[in-house]
Amino acid sequence: MKLKFQKGITLVELILVVAIISIISAFAIFSGATLSEQVRFASAYRNVEAILSEARNRALSGESYPDYSDYDGDELFDTDGDLILPYGYIVNFKTDADGIISASLYADLLRNESIAGQLDIDDDSFIKTITLTDDIEFDLTGEDKFGGAVAIASPDDFSVLYKTPDASFELIGYDPTTLQITVKQVDDAGETKRQRHILLHHLFGIPEVLTEPHI
Repeated sequence: MKLKFQKGITLVELILVVAIISIISAFAIFSGATLSEQVRFASAYRNVEAILSEARNRALSGESYPDYSDYDGDELFDTDGDLILPYGYIVNFKTDADGIISASLYADLLRNESIAGQLDIDDDSFIKTITLTDDIEFDLTGEDKFGGAVAIASPDDFSVLYKTPDASFELIGYDPTTLQITVKQVDDAGETKRQRHILLHHLFGIPEVLTEPHI
């Protein structure tokens, strides 16, 4: 009768297996982190495009709002079922002290030339806000209708307007201007990892997401 001996795992083999498992785990963690970043970035530029598109679509919709303060001067108020067509729809982009960008959509019930940016909480009806993650930044590039460069004075606080009833586009505070919003995802050192460009042409303002800059 012959005895059979089962050979065990050697130390070298065990170290090799552990090393392979470690490499696979590290790769999986890195891939997962990269995928998560890509998802956040895609969500950011899609949300920006979506809130701009919503403003434009609302400007074309003919939707009316209660005339709480008798903006149209007919001495009728909301209690009497009085409604008013907004002057347009404003999307205000603001970067806070922590570098986090939010975009808020308002129905602009009354044009007010005396207020910078035209936002007035007393006569603008708030609709919604989106907030981006802290690794998202904007670069802004402007171009006038003749193709000349337009410097954006306040990139941390700017507004666009879609007027009713034709959804004509305006970068508030500027002459007819084509606006390019570059949505960037940056690392801890501020280096750009990936970016997309949202183009708003001064003639029609339809948000176009581009992989390459137009301006």
